[in-house]
Amino acid sequence: MAGTQLSDADAKAIINAGLAEIQMQALATWAWNEYKKTGSPDLVLLEARQQPAYKERFAGSLALNKAGGHMSEAEQLAYESQAIAMMHNAGMPIGFYDSWKDFTKLISNGVSVSELQTRVNDAFARVAQDQPEVLQAFGEYYGPNSMSALAAMALDSNTALPLLQRHVAAAEAGAFVGLQGFHIKQSLAESIAAANNNNEAQMRSGAETFGQWAAAGLFESNINELKVPTFEQGIEASLMGSQEDLANVQRTVQTRQAATAGGEQVDTSRYGGAGLGEASNQP
Repeated sequence: MAGTQLSDADAKAIINAGLAEIQMQALATWAWNEYKKTGSPDLVLLEARQQPAYKERFAGSLALNKAGGHMSEAEQLAYESQAIAMMHNAGMPIGFYDSWKDFTKLISNGVSVSELQTRVNDAFARVAQDQPEVLQAFGEYYGPNSMSALAAMALDSNTALPLLQRHVAAAEAGAFVGLQGFHIKQSLAESIAAANNNNEAQMRSGAETFGQWAAAGLFESNINELKVPTFEQGIEASLMGSQEDLANVQRTVQTRQAATAGGEQVDTSRYGGAGLGEASNQP
């Protein structure tokens, strides 16, 4: 070997540092034996990238690069570090998505850190950290009814993110209406989610308004009434922004006011804030 001969200690330090940088310390024994053959730490570190252990460790970025993307070793390691932190912060089940092996498929399929964060925050955490009824509705409509199953679906890169977000919002719609004492089918829940652009706060507010109307007997006709709003019209008015159905609600409340004995005014606050005004959740 030309130039200054490295001491064994220096050679080991160079090799071990290079392996540590890419988290491949498991190749230390192999690398030292190779160094004794070649006398070149640089050549050993280059050959390390041809070893099966390396190809397994960086299978995600290798597959992504082969498909035309680009991710360096350092970028893959940073991705994994950020992803694991995201999972912990979102309350991911222990032992679930907390190892580099869990992210190989996501990386190879080109799921960016940004999309991964959206999947974690707007799908898994949004359901997992909400009322338990939301997870129950999600399970009824789409199958996953446990934290682990929800996590698997949220992080499945084969499930399009917009579709996943619609599913989450529909589960919320079903849960919020359910909390008012009414069960709605998946198709109606999905329609509510679409009408509200998947906005959780709007759907929660609309469901509470609907619950106030129902509790006040808005959908139950009195003896002198020929027609009152139906359950479906109440949903349309409170949760889907229908001005026509909201007007029907207004007429019913006003008619009941006028029919009160002696002209006494009814306390319309029992019909909720949207009872006589604008729909509370415009799409």
